[in-house]
Amino acid sequence: TPEEMVQFFVGSGINYSNVLYTGADTARGIFTNGGTTNLGIDHGLALTSGTIQNIPGPNNNGSSGASNGLEGDVLLSLLAGVTTYDACILQFNFVPAADTAWCDFVFGSEEYPEYVGSSFNDIFGFFVTGPNPAGGDYEMLNIALIPGTDLPVTINNVNYMSYPEYYVNNEYGQTIEYDGFTTVLTAKCAVVPGATYHFKLAVADAGDDIYDTGVLLEAE
Repeated sequence: TPEEMVQFFVGSGINYSNVLYTGADTARGIFTNGGTTNLGIDHGLALTSGTIQNIPGPNNNGSSGASNGLEGDVLLSLLAGVTTYDACILQFNFVPAADTAWCDFVFGSEEYPEYVGSSFNDIFGFFVTGPNPAGGDYEMLNIALIPGTDLPVTINNVNYMSYPEYYVNNEYGQTIEYDGFTTVLTAKCAVVPGATYHFKLAVADAGDDIYDTGVLLEAE
């Protein structure tokens, strides 16, 4: 269930509430045994714009995809610059015990590499709402960014030409189906311990609803 996913994600002893999932049930899940793959993450959550069945390898299909016939997400469409489709969104409230909230993730897609630079700009966003320790409030602040930039994680922003140091060419990969994916990236923000925050994790197709894109987020 979405509640079980959030429990697995945040780990024991962490307060969370108001879990809401939007998307196809086949588009989400948890994974383990990632240490036997070239992902760089052992266990966590999987959110996709299609089906989690298209994550395990080998990479023997350059165009795996499942259309779920669902709408996209307004925030993701704004960041991607095109209309999004088949959004997979997990939301929950979260009470941090320390002064920093963070998680590692890998973004992968079947849009790589042939649709780099096109309108098929699939995207992942990690949005935070709540008190900013520096003053004021975060309002759906996207913390899933290419390191050292304010660029969201999309097909066109990180690939074999743009920030290639964060891109893994998975052609002929034996353990993961996606044609390409990022290195392990970190979503991170300063928080006020004991305050309540709202997290929104969202991935979507952009430009069409065909080839799959997914994000794998490390648990705990």
